[in-house]
Amino acid sequence: GAVINIATPSAPVAGAVTQPTCAVATATVALSGLPVTAWTVTASPGGATITGTTATADFAGLTAGTTYTFTVTLTSSGCTSAASGNAVISAQPVTPSCSISGPASVDPGSTGNVFTSTVNPVDNVNHSWSITGDGTISGLTTGSTVNVDAGTAGSFKLTDNISRFGCSSTCTYDVIVCGITPSTASVPSGTTTTFTAPAGMDSYFWSLAGDGIVTGGGGNEPTVTVLAGNCNSYTLTITMTKGAASSTCTPTVTIIDDIAPTFNLPVTALSYCANSIIDATFNATPLDPEYDDLTTPRPEYYKFIHGSTEFNLSAVAGNFADNCCAVNDLVLHWKIDFSPVPDPDPTHLPLHNPVTKAPITDQIGQPSAYGSDILFPSDGLNFTDVTHKLIYWLVDCHGKASAEQTVNITVKPRPRIIK
Repeated sequence: GAVINIATPSAPVAGAVTQPTCAVATATVALSGLPVTAWTVTASPGGATITGTTATADFAGLTAGTTYTFTVTLTSSGCTSAASGNAVISAQPVTPSCSISGPASVDPGSTGNVFTSTVNPVDNVNHSWSITGDGTISGLTTGSTVNVDAGTAGSFKLTDNISRFGCSSTCTYDVIVCGITPSTASVPSGTTTTFTAPAGMDSYFWSLAGDGIVTGGGGNEPTVTVLAGNCNSYTLTITMTKGAASSTCTPTVTIIDDIAPTFNLPVTALSYCANSIIDATFNATPLDPEYDDLTTPRPEYYKFIHGSTEFNLSAVAGNFADNCCAVNDLVLHWKIDFSPVPDPDPTHLPLHNPVTKAPITDQIGQPSAYGSDILFPSDGLNFTDVTHKLIYWLVDCHGKASAEQTVNITVKPRPRIIK
């Protein structure tokens, strides 16, 4: 019989590799050198096959991260070639992920607020930051961190678009610009103030502590109206959410104590006689018999003795009271305005001109604590009554002064001596 020689096909040629991408997990290898007849190509490892009749073919669906060889088998004879050279399939590129961290809220107008994008994998990642809303990025936008200058009350959204080996992804971060209008306030007692939080938040929650009452709003809405109490302060708290961000703003409102303390005077008029003479020596050659007929001039005054309590004003007797401050925190002030009296000294010109003793100005505490005796001048020339004014007032713990109240101190003259 005749001998028939059946040729073994040549090994396929493994050519260009279309590697896996972010979107496609498998690879394709271009094969050539195939017989122009019916054939089957087998990949190793795995044993996947393709069939065809052309000299070239693409072997698709190859697993990433694997090195393949290929053989071709003739359909007609079942003869199989040697293995091709290696086709190296790369690992599929990893799509990077990112998350942004930083303050969930910032103050209006604040600068240099730092936000950081943490990525995975960490190598060969490109950043591109952008912002919308009430803020601006200052400086570079291509690094892993950015600095943001806040605008007015509201919010802003940061976005970091990242890419790595052609793969890209995006992360975002909501930030509240925690401003309330007014942010701080001083208000008179008994007045109302309306506070406004940034519009456009997902939720609002108001609370109040201190000397105030909510009279309007204050639910899941951006405004609230508060009636101030009498004194001290109240603290208003607003918690807002925007996306994943949550922020709490807490303005403290000082209540202006505009109500003065009160008190009563037990008496409004007191009367005293000029001090009397105990011992005297006659002056035989006086310039003015009514003035210097004694070697020591007559005491033309009433003397208030240092330490005497006759002008003291007690909290009980005076009914000290204040809307805010404890009675012990009320401070007594006093002063004395002296009335003019004629100058009896004949050597002073113009003759008998009225003279006024310098007043005793603002004193703190009781008159008994004054540092010396107080002389209230009398009229030793015309022998008329002279009325001086002892003036009291209270100052409360917030510095609010009461109205002044006056005790008239009348000093009657000494007896007139007729010679």
